Amino acid sequence: MKIFIIILQLVLALTVRAYAFILPEDYKTGAEVCAEHSSDRQGEFFKWINVPVDYSDLSKGQTAIYAYTKKVFNPDLPTVIFFTGGPGVSSRSTEFSLPETNVLFFEQRGISCSRPATKELFLNPDFYSSENTAKDALAVVRAWTISKVSVYGHSYGTIPATVFASLFPSVTRTLILEGVVYHADETLWLTKTRDQLLQSVFDSLSPELQAKILDLSSGHSVPASWFSQIGKMMLYLNNGTSAYKTFLEGILSSNEMDLPSFINNFFTDPNKPEENFSFGDITMGMIGCREMSMSNPLMSLTTVFENGKLVSDHNNVDREALCKPLKLENAYLKAKPFKAEMYPVKVPVSYLLGETDGATPLEQGLAHFQNVAKGIKTAFIMKNGGHLPSLGLLKDNRDCKDEECDSLKQNILQTVMFEKLVRAESLDRSLIEQFNNAGELQWNVHQ
Repeated sequence: MKIFIIILQLVLALTVRAYAFILPEDYKTGAEVCAEHSSDRQGEFFKWINVPVDYSDLSKGQTAIYAYTKKVFNPDLPTVIFFTGGPGVSSRSTEFSLPETNVLFFEQRGISCSRPATKELFLNPDFYSSENTAKDALAVVRAWTISKVSVYGHSYGTIPATVFASLFPSVTRTLILEGVVYHADETLWLTKTRDQLLQSVFDSLSPELQAKILDLSSGHSVPASWFSQIGKMMLYLNNGTSAYKTFLEGILSSNEMDLPSFINNFFTDPNKPEENFSFGDITMGMIGCREMSMSNPLMSLTTVFENGKLVSDHNNVDREALCKPLKLENAYLKAKPFKAEMYPVKVPVSYLLGETDGATPLEQGLAHFQNVAKGIKTAFIMKNGGHLPSLGLLKDNRDCKDEECDSLKQNILQTVMFEKLVRAESLDRSLIEQFNNAGELQWNVHQ
């Protein structure tokens, strides 16, 4: 029961986001949003950096990008700049700390404190692109007068991080990629790997629990795709398949739980107002619908049960819910999905990949490893690892006391290993073995 409760807490923290939103009549700039949320920004050592609205036409003026560190910047330490995921996720939701490294965070265009000065610009698709994000990051690095920076991207953040390292190799010490996007087309969204993992979870359950799942899925009290949507979220976790099985056994075996109400709690209101601080709905839509195939009507992102097997429901819900409010439902007709081989990288690259990642499948990271990295490269693959095989550990690497230290051994060792990657140092086999012997998580190394 204790394990089930822990899993339940993790799942609730990662509640499925329905990306539909309603634009408010009153627009708030990044400066106004920042002022309203000053208490949420406690402990941030920040700067506003002015960057071109359009790098190809400087006459269009400038916009402000908000960047910060969580501790006083030490010029004697190496620095890593972090490209968070999404697109649209606030850097505050994925903050981490490193004892011997400056960690530089920045809010990407349209997100939180980096919203532009006018609503017109905020809703202009040309304001947004992954190349703009990479170029904005260069301005952030220069604002801190850093000559060499390590670049770390997670999930969608691996796209602008790759672009940065490709465009600015003289500034880049090393590139670290986790949860990697190689092609933001059907190979990312329609991967059979994810469906096979979720099908294996279903097949491992007892016939009684399978029947309950199929009964719920065939009714009208919950979304027909609930099993796969919650399952995708579970595959963010390390050991996600076993965690999902434990979770399902817990909720389906309960005689006191109102299952439809419980499941529906994971699906947010499709008519929610556009957020202005914790998540960049507009950034998500502008980049997702143009660079990541979300506007393609043939792109079905959810699966449902048909005769006990998960199959595509042939329904691109994001096109209607996310692209249509921004008038980008037909963006796929002229937009080209991101392809990483267009940005070859010659600096050293380290890949941190989860074997059972449900968001950016392992094959995406391996293809990036094979076709994009042209210099020194190493892939670290975590057995049964999810979407945050390293970041999940870095986010909880606090000092510990007594028995608590046993549960944090791998967090602490991962921090040591990660800082070596930041310094572009090779990892000794003995350190990797020490990590593998310290807990259930296991790294395998490929070069």
